[in-house]
Amino acid sequence: MLAFEERDLTKMPPGERRFDVVCANLMSELLVAEKAKLASWLAPAGRLVLAGILEEQFAEVEAAFCGLGMELIAAESLDEWCSGTFQFSC
Repeated sequence: MLAFEERDLTKMPPGERRFDVVCANLMSELLVAEKAKLASWLAPAGRLVLAGILEEQFAEVEAAFCGLGMELIAAESLDEWCSGTFQFSC
């Protein structure tokens, strides 16, 4: 059964639960600041989908999550907006 939740990232504790997919459509500054918390919610083979990132800020977001041991497995761009899917490297 699929379940979806919408919650305030800044009010959730890290690692509270583990999810197969975590989606975050947030400003790049918040994504980078909360990177460890976002990663802590992923199940071992989980995927993190980040969106709403300005094209000129995407490299910074990518570097932040790759610095946690994650890899970018897919990316899309539309106009000035980018999104990316990350997972932990094996």
